[in-house]
Amino acid sequence: MNRSISAGYAFSSRYADAAMAIAEVENHYGFRVEAKHELSLDQGYFSTAWVNNFVALGTASGFVEPLEAALAAHTFEALRNLERILANGSGIVPARAIEGYNSANARC
Repeated sequence: MNRSISAGYAFSSRYADAAMAIAEVENHYGFRVEAKHELSLDQGYFSTAWVNNFVALGTASGFVEPLEAALAAHTFEALRNLERILANGSGIVPARAIEGYNSANARC
């Protein structure tokens, strides 16, 4: 019986190439693996996620790793900070609040 499984495997090009990653998966699971796509993931973030009246959230403000847990945590933290600033400002957002938001986003 042939079964087809679609899965992803993340590896660092600093330590392995695609052939090494495929060999590792094949050795671990004991069957042949055919890679369909190889994606390159560039990590980073915008040092200024809030510019004028535009606020970048989620992957628009930064990409740290291919796992969704870190993205969700970062997005919720950014939303919490944005909500706090907007609620405390009564509709007025001082420049120092935007600078603080951008600083917190970079640290996160």
